[in-house]
Amino acid sequence: EGWGGARDLDHSGENVQKNVNAYLDFLLNDLGYEGFRYDFVKGYAAKYVGQYNKTAGVKYSVGECWDGIGTIKNWINGTKQDGIIRSAAFDFPMKYIINDVFSVGRNWSKLNDAALCTDASYSRYAVTFVDNHDTGRFGEAPLYANIEAANAFILSLPGTPCVWLSHWKAFKTAIKRQIIVRKAVGIHNQSTITEKSASSNGYVLTVEGKNGKLMLLLGSATASTTGYKLAVEGTLYKMYVSESVDISALNGIQEEVFTSPDFCKVNSGEVCAFFEAPNSWSIVKCWAWDASSNYTGGAWPGASCTKVGRNNGKFVWKWTYNG
Repeated sequence: EGWGGARDLDHSGENVQKNVNAYLDFLLNDLGYEGFRYDFVKGYAAKYVGQYNKTAGVKYSVGECWDGIGTIKNWINGTKQDGIIRSAAFDFPMKYIINDVFSVGRNWSKLNDAALCTDASYSRYAVTFVDNHDTGRFGEAPLYANIEAANAFILSLPGTPCVWLSHWKAFKTAIKRQIIVRKAVGIHNQSTITEKSASSNGYVLTVEGKNGKLMLLLGSATASTTGYKLAVEGTLYKMYVSESVDISALNGIQEEVFTSPDFCKVNSGEVCAFFEAPNSWSIVKCWAWDASSNYTGGAWPGASCTKVGRNNGKFVWKWTYNG
């Protein structure tokens, strides 16, 4: 499949293969990489990823096959060399299910739709995610709501979960706790889903780990918690684990509270926002709106912001809504 941003390399050529192999060897043995993420893998045959990984002896590989579940499974199978699948793939089907469910609609039954991580034959090759550097951009497919709950979902599932750095920064305490729970239960990429049931109120997911079970309640779903104890909870989710699972590591996670710089002053009754911007920006504008109104004048690019200080080497600007 063609795309203007991809390099036009003929992977069937011996010289291209020789140079790719040399580069991957450099990444592994000179720079110390453990694995690879292959970008835009629909641009060339999957067998070449398999060949490169086999030659390199890489520990882990994931391909960005941005497509539906059938195409992704075919790509994974296409990486086989000597009868062995040589790469995992990002679980884009689950990404779009998450978007549909955790945004406004909350049609919980869609969590039962087909995805790589919920297919026992492919979960070990599924890299789950809520957003990444591509989907998280405005105009692509970012999730704007219930991000903690969505991360709790992928961290409860089989597959190999990948937390986006922007989500980690914004919800670090909650996601740290979710990761600890996953590890304590011993959930891995081939764990067995023992229950997944949807109702109009929410969703119940139970997964068997090496050390016990993890039960995730989403929305306002209810289930018998006999034999379980509550480990972590937040908006729209609760994570329970088997009574025998040791979750004492959670005690060491302290709530991280953001403290704004002293110059970020909010006056009584004021509606405002603060922005960090590159130091090269001499003008910063704000554009704010909802379904009923535009709060920045209605003429692009919006209302001017005022430079109020500097934080971590970057200038901070303030926008105020005048009512």
